Amino acid sequence: MTTSGTELIEIDGQAGGGQLLRTALALSLATGQGFHLHHIRAQRPKDGLMRQHLCCVLAAQALCGAKVTGAVLRSGELTFIPGVLLPRDVSFDIGSGGSTVLLMQALSCPLARAATGPCTLTVRGGTFCPMAPCFDFLRLTLQPCLRQMGYQLEFVEDTPAFFTTGGGQLRCLISGPLRKRRFEHLSYAAIRTLRAVILNINLDSDIVRRMTATLRQNFAGLEIEVKTRYPIAGVGNALLFYLEDESGAQQVFSCIGRPVLRAESLAQSVCDEVHGYLKAQVPVETHLSDQLLVPLTLSGGGSFFMAKISAHFESCAAVIKRFTGKAVSCVAHDGHYLVNVKATDEYEHKKEQCDV
Repeated sequence: MTTSGTELIEIDGQAGGGQLLRTALALSLATGQGFHLHHIRAQRPKDGLMRQHLCCVLAAQALCGAKVTGAVLRSGELTFIPGVLLPRDVSFDIGSGGSTVLLMQALSCPLARAATGPCTLTVRGGTFCPMAPCFDFLRLTLQPCLRQMGYQLEFVEDTPAFFTTGGGQLRCLISGPLRKRRFEHLSYAAIRTLRAVILNINLDSDIVRRMTATLRQNFAGLEIEVKTRYPIAGVGNALLFYLEDESGAQQVFSCIGRPVLRAESLAQSVCDEVHGYLKAQVPVETHLSDQLLVPLTLSGGGSFFMAKISAHFESCAAVIKRFTGKAVSCVAHDGHYLVNVKATDEYEHKKEQCDV
């Protein structure tokens, strides 16, 4: 039972990953509902809570004074009963090179939704991490969408860092309370510019040659910038791909190098994602789609078109249904999907009607 006397929301984490946990934490912070998550990341090679997941739990706990059990490394079960979220300046350190971007995505919107004035969220760890968006996705792709929803916030990268070394720092500057606005992304705007940036820090120059060759094979005439000097410690490489459409909106695709990934494969994986997005001609690309669901639920709701349903999207939508009682609408439409998300107050209003 929670402190408010309502049952804990039961969530099976067996088929999901960290996204499922972060979604549950964000919704718990915002709604005050507690949850019990079991079989955490059970199908992952290293199951249970890893360091960056644990940091997210502890950060969420610190924000609201939650009662938590199971918050230890490799734990497969977690109970989280939130207290009252009190917006203030807070700082968290993952303690490794784990993704600061993913933790920032989980905590920034609940904090911004509760804010009545300026406050800052600071996160330390890695900013270039495998299987996670890069900071420029956060700043150039997600941030404009959040502002359209009415979130008064700005993401700042103080110190970049590869996952191998850590020591990076991001901040979310919240300037005032949420001004709920409905979000609509229903029209595709043609792409007017494409460019790529290769980071190759303290590594063999042949890596750049091979990545460049793969990019040229996919996109003749592509503008490619190579950076071998960058304000970042350690050794690593990354490919960042930027698309800007006629409306000025930007999509950012990225992949981070690691020992098991060949340079050609790294570059090709990003090119494949870009090709898929260009072919689909939808306003919201696959990685962005699941990142919009919680912010939309906590603000004014909205609709958008996307190309396909990802595993992350399904996980996020499933958790939203557990917390709100209503499904995220996702309807096939001319080979694409039309998504509609209702705002939290809409869910609450319908619940009140049902109770009557």
